[in-house]
Amino acid sequence: MSGARAGAADRVGVSDMGHLLAGLKAEVGPLDVLREEKVTRLRGVMAKGTYSADIQDVARQFLRELLGQLLA
Repeated sequence: MSGARAGAADRVGVSDMGHLLAGLKAEVGPLDVLREEKVTRLRGVMAKGTYSADIQDVARQFLRELLGQLLA
């Protein structure tokens, strides 16, 4: 039985990193959602030259991209 005890129950464990990634994914939301309304608004603001980044939005986007790479 290739090293496994006969009759031993199968077990699956999730690492602390797995729990962390699951929590981050729940916090950030769907990774592939494109909010057309927001894109349109940002294009207008940028065209006027009045764009300033929201640090929380930047952080969320960074986490989405990071999670997307880790979960791919």
